[in-house]
Amino acid sequence: MIPIKLKMQAFLPFNEEQVIDFNVIENDKIFLITGNTGAGKTAVFDAIFFALYGCASGSEREKDSFKSLFADDATLSYVEFTFKNKGKIYTVYRTPAQLRLRRNGHLTGENATATITLESGEIISGVNSVNAYIESIIGLNAEQFKKIVMLPQGEFRRFLSDNSSEKQEILRKIFSTDIFEEFTLKLKEKNSELSLKSQKAEASRENFCSSIIPLPDSSLAEALTAENKNYEKIVSLCEEYNAYLDELIAKQNSKINSLTERKFYLDIEKFKETNKKLDGFKKVKSEYALLLDKKDEFSAKRKELALLEKAKEIKAIFDSLKDTEKQIDIKNKDLPILKKNYELSNAEYEKSFESFNTIADISEEISRLKAISEIFESLKAQNLKLKKLNEQISEAQEYFDAFKIKAENQKINNILSLISKLDNTFEESNELNQAFKEDSFKYQNAFNIFIKNQAHNLAVTLKENEPCPVCGSTHHPSPALKNDDKHIDENELKRLKEAYETSANRLRESNEKLNEIKFTLKEYVSDDIIQKDIPKLTESFSAKLKEENNALAKNELYSSLDDEGFASLLTKLNANKESINEQALSLEKEILQFNITEEQLNNKLKEKSALIEKIKAEFKAAQEKKDKDKAEFERNNEALKQLLSSKEELKVKFKNMLSESKIDDNALPSLFDKLDSFEELKKEISEYEISFIRYEEQLKAYTKELKDASYTDIEKAEKELEDVKEKLNGLTDEYEKNLSVVNTNRAMCEKLNNLNEQFKEISYNYNQVNQLYQIASGKNKSKVSFERYVLGVYFDSVIQNANLRLVKITGGRYYLRRRADKERGNSPSGLELEIFDSFNGKFRHVNTLSGGESFKTALCLALGLADTVTQNSGGIEINTIFIDEGFGTLDSDALDSAVECLYSIKASGRYIGVISHVNELCEKIPLKLYVSEGKNGSKVSFKESN
Repeated sequence: MIPIKLKMQAFLPFNEEQVIDFNVIENDKIFLITGNTGAGKTAVFDAIFFALYGCASGSEREKDSFKSLFADDATLSYVEFTFKNKGKIYTVYRTPAQLRLRRNGHLTGENATATITLESGEIISGVNSVNAYIESIIGLNAEQFKKIVMLPQGEFRRFLSDNSSEKQEILRKIFSTDIFEEFTLKLKEKNSELSLKSQKAEASRENFCSSIIPLPDSSLAEALTAENKNYEKIVSLCEEYNAYLDELIAKQNSKINSLTERKFYLDIEKFKETNKKLDGFKKVKSEYALLLDKKDEFSAKRKELALLEKAKEIKAIFDSLKDTEKQIDIKNKDLPILKKNYELSNAEYEKSFESFNTIADISEEISRLKAISEIFESLKAQNLKLKKLNEQISEAQEYFDAFKIKAENQKINNILSLISKLDNTFEESNELNQAFKEDSFKYQNAFNIFIKNQAHNLAVTLKENEPCPVCGSTHHPSPALKNDDKHIDENELKRLKEAYETSANRLRESNEKLNEIKFTLKEYVSDDIIQKDIPKLTESFSAKLKEENNALAKNELYSSLDDEGFASLLTKLNANKESINEQALSLEKEILQFNITEEQLNNKLKEKSALIEKIKAEFKAAQEKKDKDKAEFERNNEALKQLLSSKEELKVKFKNMLSESKIDDNALPSLFDKLDSFEELKKEISEYEISFIRYEEQLKAYTKELKDASYTDIEKAEKELEDVKEKLNGLTDEYEKNLSVVNTNRAMCEKLNNLNEQFKEISYNYNQVNQLYQIASGKNKSKVSFERYVLGVYFDSVIQNANLRLVKITGGRYYLRRRADKERGNSPSGLELEIFDSFNGKFRHVNTLSGGESFKTALCLALGLADTVTQNSGGIEINTIFIDEGFGTLDSDALDSAVECLYSIKASGRYIGVISHVNELCEKIPLKLYVSEGKNGSKVSFKESN
């Protein structure tokens, strides 16, 4: 990844939009980011890292705290980063989560956004989608990027002293060795699974043995109760016992079958059922004989029922005919009345129609009255115009009078402007005073620490009985101690002093400005008034100004007029007034001709409109009444015609049915009287026929079923059955007991035999897998797991690449190697580091290195890691390295070596960005990106020193 351009706005200390063009580093390939402490040097790295991964390069900054504190609520915070990777150019744009001021004045929260534009012009949107795409093209996730490409302050030195477990977590992500851990976890799962299977198989064998039933005091019983069981012997003895039981069961089964056959024959309930059926057979025969005796009687009743069914049909037609004749009589009485009603309503309708024709004349009268009403409305409009014009003339005159106080108002406006400046300057002076106190405290505190450390530096040179160069004393009972809390060098002290002096100058300038405003304000108000509360003073003069401007604020039309223009305006307004007066007088004369008041006119309009509505309503009601009566008369007349037609049809039908039934007219009344008993007779015949059929069917069934049946002596049969049952029960209990034993034993033997084979296989597999798991998980002599062994190979390559630079940067004094001895206790090992010191020819732990030595070693280790990743990951190109780490801990020679190391990286074609404010480093690296702070936020710019 090679940076091309970085744009950022309202991001961390940068308020205004900043643009960094990295094309200027193409020749140098190494640049220094420098500036005062707190100016925002690390924020440049944070911006690049945020653009790529949506978070800060360090671990201390929250992801929702990126928006600059210098930016107002309306400004959008964003970062845009253009870079090249594998020959292709990408531009990623991100905004952090932030509060934005909308046009409606509301402050609302906005979620983080992200887009990446590809070289083809395709755009990928969405935070998650962009994160995934960045990882896919660069080949590193955020954590890996921080360990290999961007080495943030306080982060990459930890890798040097991390223990094996911590290094494993880092190297696992970088070299993707998760597959080896997954392999170990699967071995563990398989090991646990086989162990559990072995335990379950052993428990199952014990359970099956406990279910085997032996003969007491037999060889099988002894084998089952032995402490160390021989399961194969148990199976053999059990099979012998089962063979003996099989022979015994066969003999018992033969005897049981014989007794069961005899028991089946002695079925007492069947004997009782047969006796009961024989009794029922006798009863059915008796009932059937009685029904045969009544056969002729019910034959006559069937004929009578047939005659009554015909009479019933004839009576239905007869009743319909009589009902129709009654309805005809009613209609003949109603029709004359309905006809009379229709004639009356028609006459009323004709009369109403004559009134309806007068509506046109009334409407014409209403139109004439409305024309007069419009004249009244015109007169009202002219009077209203006249009233408004009089008000406008009065208003104009009032404004002209108020115009004279305009000069006095200008004076008050000047006073208010000065009061506002005074208030703002007071506030600015208070803020500068607070900043001055803070900078003064920081400088004094740093000065004290510096003096103490200087005293300590002098104290370490003092020797007993030799004079102190300060006080001359030869005794030194209390030499100055070193301040371990903080180290202040001359550059830091100088920077704090400059900040203190700047704050003092700003405070002095603000106080001078404050006195100048007070002096100007004294021209308008006395000094004692100026000392009063500023808000109350502003309120007092604002109220006075408002009171005097009320007249001036009424109409903006007059504000631009002078005396001559105002006189012209009044002339024009009065001319309009005379014109309107003339029009009003003309309208009043016209109204007098009609000899009617407005109230009388309105009353007549209402009266005429109400009369029209009344006539319309009466006409509509008369029309509806006529139509209703006509429809009623016609409907009843039609109904009478239909009834007369139905009467003739019923007469014909009655005559035909009587002829077809061959019933005499004189016999009809008698048959009609018997119809009341029709249903009862029908029911009686039906019940007889059902009973006859039922007994006939029962007789056939009994005859067929009991053809050869005879009565049985129940008491004798029961006695014989009890004897058979007693013998059968005793034999069956013994048989079932032996059968249960042999079935149980045979099943247990079969399962036990199978388990013996399974147990052998499970034990073999468990031993193999357990041995592999112990080796892979690090439970071995060296305490090195399979994954850590693989990582060790990668780590050896990292150490080899790191030593190439470390030997050179330390003048051949140091080189790294992995510790061979294992850690104490059960701690994992295999990735610990130690350093060889050629000065004493010994290896020691890396934690014993000094601050400067630790930095050089950690830098070489980080660069070695980058080299190894590039060598082993074909898809990853590490073209750029960013370093934010303490070069201030290095002495002059070590700094020269570190710079030489950096330039050796440059020679390999990589780009290098370094953060530092160390003066010596500034001199050694010509191309610098300056970060300068200001009141409205920091700014960045590239400069090249000679």
